[in-house]
Formats: sequence, C-alpha cells, structure tokens
Amino acid sequence: MGLNERQNITDGRMLPARHANAAKVRLLVVFLGLVASIASGSQVGATTFHSQTSLVQRRIATVDNPNDYITSGFNGVARLAGQESNRHSCAGSLLKTGLHLLTAGHCVFEFKPQDFVLDFGEIQLSAAQFFIHPEYEHSIAANDIAIIELTTKAPQQLTRYEIYRDNNEIGKVFNLVGYGAFGTGDRGAGLSPADFDYQKRLGQNTYDASGELLNGLIPDFPILPGTLAYDFDNGLPENDAFGIVFGSQYANLGLGLEEVNSALGDSGSPNFIDGLIAGITSYGFGANYSDRLLSTDLTPTRTDSSFGEFSVDTRVSFYARWIDSVLQNNNSVSIPEPRPLTGLAIVSAGFLLKRNKYRHD
Repeated sequence: MGLNERQNITDGRMLPARHANAAKVRLLVVFLGLVASIASGSQVGATTFHSQTSLVQRRIATVDNPNDYITSGFNGVARLAGQESNRHSCAGSLLKTGLHLLTAGHCVFEFKPQDFVLDFGEIQLSAAQFFIHPEYEHSIAANDIAIIELTTKAPQQLTRYEIYRDNNEIGKVFNLVGYGAFGTGDRGAGLSPADFDYQKRLGQNTYDASGELLNGLIPDFPILPGTLAYDFDNGLPENDAFGIVFGSQYANLGLGLEEVNSALGDSGSPNFIDGLIAGITSYGFGANYSDRLLSTDLTPTRTDSSFGEFSVDTRVSFYARWIDSVLQNNNSVSIPEPRPLTGLAIVSAGFLLKRNKYRHD
C-alpha cells in the first residue's frame, strides 16, 4: 500500500507556504490506482517550504524502521496483479462468502476477469466475473465500487470480512491496508516502478467528513453522496487541510506518527473500522487555494499524497444493500464490454494523463 506517514521533523516546525499569485483555485487531483508503468516523479525545483527532515523512508515514515509497518495480518486483502506484467494495480478484500472481493469500480472498469491474478501472498486465485455498480461514472469516480467473483471459493485460511453498516464513520479512526507506492508525508510518494515493492502495510487515519463537503474545490468535478473524506495531517495547523479550508469545526491535527495516507496503487484497498470494511480507497487531491491565499499541501504544485492533501473513499455503508444483492445473486448488474487492452500499462498511462486533475488511488 502507498502509505505515507509523518516524517520526523527535527527542527520541530515548518514555515508557511509561499502564497501563489494566481487568481483562481489551482487543483491537482489524481486517481490512485492501476499503476503499471509510470514516469518518475521529480521534486519541485523551488520548494515553498523550508524545514529539516530525516532521510526519506519507505511508505510509512517514522523515526523507527518503516519495515516494522509491514503486516502479515489482514490476509484476506489481495493485490490485483496483472496477468501479463504482474505490475501492481489495485487491491480488494475478501467478503464473507469467500467467493467475492470488494474493490473500487475503476479498478476493473474496461478490464476482463482474465486480466488479473488475485494475489494473497502464498495463495493466488482467479476472477470469474465483475459486478460494477450500475451507476458508476468513470469520469468523476461516482459510485466507485465493484465486486469481483472468484472462479472458486477461497481457502479457509484466508480471512473473510464483514462490511460496516452504520453511518457513524465520521470521527472514527480506521486502519488502511494496501500495497501502493511508498513515500513520506513531507516529500510525497514516488511515481516510478521502483517506488512499488508490493509489500502489504498498515496504518491509521480518521474520517473527517462526508465527501460532499469537498464539493466546489475541484471545478466541474461533483462529489456525490456515498463518500468519506480525510486529510493527511502532520500535527501542524498550517497543513491541516480540513481545518484551514472549512474552519475550526473541522480542525484536527491528526494522529501524529500513526497517521498515514493512501497513494498511487492503493485503489480498492479496504479501510477497516472495528475490523469491518468501512471505506474503499478511491482518489485524492492536493490543492493550492490561491484565491484565498491559502495552501495546505506541503507540495502544492503536484498531487503525491503528501501532507495537506485530501483523500476520498467510497462509503461502504451507503452501498450495503447493493453489496448484499450481489452476494445473494439478486442483482441485475450489467458489466460494460471492455475495450481491447494490451495490459495494465495502457490504462495506467491514461490515469497519469489526469494527474493535473486528481489522483486515483
């Protein structure tokens, strides 16, 4: 998973970002999934922050060994690996039937079941068919949820998960499990193939609000009901995205060294509340709110899962009835015929072209 945790800030402070001169909001948004072959991301030449930090560490940046955050738990969370290249793409979590995985709609949109291997580590399984939500809208990641049906039931040693059904997720701490790009909160996640080691890592964050609260921040990009949102905090008020943009009601300096963020390759990853799947990683965005002379994103010229960025999940409780209908085979979900593809690299490149808009996990 592409988890970025708070980097050790040795001088104990960061200076505010340089104010931009543009007259309108500049937003960088990227979907965070289907990473197969991507160009290397470079650091901004003239940084807008000045601080001393520890050396770059992988994915979860802590003062301790980041490999301590590799987990052997959550063995029911699989990596969606491409059949051709085995490059990282997305993730999915095994549901109570043992025959279905929950994931993001954009992870399987325009793909065929035979394009993937469901990699649980020592166990690899195959997909038989996809069920994409009938109101899924690819261009705005609306209703970004899908179910993968396996060709055979998963072995009993793989954990099955129930879904979260209450609508009280806001304010609750969740566990994010995934295989995405590694990086640090102060420098962001890397974008080259070398930034993926396919290790499963675990970290925490807190749901701050319903995703609809973010409407208006991304021009011509409505955020519909059925989403949950959180930001990536570093314990400093100037990088508290919700607190700065929406006021003291939403101010929260985060979980300190426990806080992580999703990154490229984490799409479809589950976020657990009390061991139940409450969110599905979908997308995120960074912003330079230049019309208000505000900037919360530590790297405001690019979206890279750094401190001060927003992330948006599919809200599983909102789709509980649809999930139940699929598992009970009482559905009429149609799957669009996929266009011919030569592998994950093609679709990944397509998402990268959208990096100036939003990041798809």
